[in-house]
Amino acid sequence: GGGSLINAGVCEPAADSVFDHKDWPEPWRGNRAHWHDLYARARGNLGAQQWPGGRVDKQAAMGRLAKRLGADCDAVWLSIVPPDASPPAASPSANGPPTAACIECGDCFTGCNVGAKRTLGHTYLAGAHAQHARLFTGATVHSVVAAPPSDAPGAPRWVVRWRLTDPMRLPGGPQFFEVWARHVVLSAGTFGSTEILMRSREAGLGVSGRLGDGFSANGDVLSAYYD
Repeated sequence: GGGSLINAGVCEPAADSVFDHKDWPEPWRGNRAHWHDLYARARGNLGAQQWPGGRVDKQAAMGRLAKRLGADCDAVWLSIVPPDASPPAASPSANGPPTAACIECGDCFTGCNVGAKRTLGHTYLAGAHAQHARLFTGATVHSVVAAPPSDAPGAPRWVVRWRLTDPMRLPGGPQFFEVWARHVVLSAGTFGSTEILMRSREAGLGVSGRLGDGFSANGDVLSAYYD
């Protein structure tokens, strides 16, 4: 999703109580060990680690606040190369371009200018490319629909309709192209995935009637009230 490229590389797991919720399918509900294994795998792929105290020791300040509130405070998991990393640890991440140590400038949200943040380009996309996946940019997916039934072995099951993001690149306007595939993973972020599924529903894809309900933005707006 978009936030993973823009925000500060936070890799915190959800609280265990989240996975006990009744809306999870039975095999996943309450299966905390499985979720913890998946989180550990993701942290490894992203090179995430708990953040050390830096020049501005916000960690200590948050710790003092938590203590006053009778709560716990742990160092956050981030997919950013720490400021005290030695040169070998700050060289290329698992699959992607070289990364450098964080200088704690605070510009994470607008995009790291020193290369310390391990974004999708440094991790999953770079890993996919290393495994000979073909990556295409400058295109927008319109919808995903079921392919016509076929008994042929390995026949594609889905049709992905897309067009170039810039219609000026094509003579005759924004024409559609198609990719036929056996498997499709829709991973376009909160807004993008929902938007694609809604257009796909209009094109005949069967989806849940709850699509678009219970929808919210990230919980990253803080408000203070006094008196």
